[in-house]
Amino acid sequence: MEKVRMTLGLIKPLDEQLKEISRKTGRSRNDLIIAACWEFINHIEQRKDSDTHGKNKHSGY
Repeated sequence: MEKVRMTLGLIKPLDEQLKEISRKTGRSRNDLIIAACWEFINHIEQRKDSDTHGKNKHSGY
C-alpha cells in the first residue's frame, strides 16, 4: 500500500501517553496512531450500517 507522509500536531499529554504505550507494547507511535485511525474508521462504518438499518439514529459523530 502506498504511504502518504503528513505532519500531525498532538497536545503534549497525548504525545506522552503514546510514548508510554509505545514503550510498554514495543510498537511505534506511528503504528499506534495508524491502528487508532483504522479502529475509528471501522467504528464509523459500523455506525453507518446501524443507521441504515434504522438503529442508532443519534450519532455522536
